[in-house]
Amino acid sequence: YTAAVQGDKGGGKTVPLFFLDSGDYSSFESVGGYDWIRSDQITWLKEKSRVLRAETEKEKEDLMKGFLFFHIPVPEYKEVKPEAGERGEGVCSAEVNSGLVAGLLEADTVGVTVVGHDHVNDYCGDSHGLKLCYGGGVGYKTYGKVGWPRRVRVFDLSDFGASLSTFKILDTPEMPEEGHATLWTKGKGAEKEGETLDLVVD
Repeated sequence: YTAAVQGDKGGGKTVPLFFLDSGDYSSFESVGGYDWIRSDQITWLKEKSRVLRAETEKEKEDLMKGFLFFHIPVPEYKEVKPEAGERGEGVCSAEVNSGLVAGLLEADTVGVTVVGHDHVNDYCGDSHGLKLCYGGGVGYKTYGKVGWPRRVRVFDLSDFGASLSTFKILDTPEMPEEGHATLWTKGKGAEKEGETLDLVVD
């Protein structure tokens, strides 16, 4: 499904949010391991992006780069250089690459992907300008690592996506912030005075 973060005035900015189900295990006898984002899902995202771009142009709004959330990382997570975090274990992606990153580059509406699955990976990395991030190991009913506190990644949007920074909050008594990093900066300035955020779910 999709959602969008929007301003409360016409002619503002829209930050799209996309959510995809990455499945669990492969259903193909010839392919072992984990499932992957399917071609029809990539087609759906590209069509949603086309419609969203047309709608924002009609309303004279700016469509900013947004987020895609799913669970199982794509193979490109193995290839990026870890930044703003650490690689505490191997990347457990599918054995096949279904072309999600290429589809996102073509759609040109997503700037950040956020995954889970690997509980002691919490880094971001760059793949052709697309930021590939882990959400951090959050849950307590799954495996972890001794001495490695549970954590959650926070994304801080400025000027509705013109600038994006990120950090992690660790689940310790002090709740410290860790690993502050700027993912991109395309402009300066905070949100427009008097403008609020609305979450619009489609």
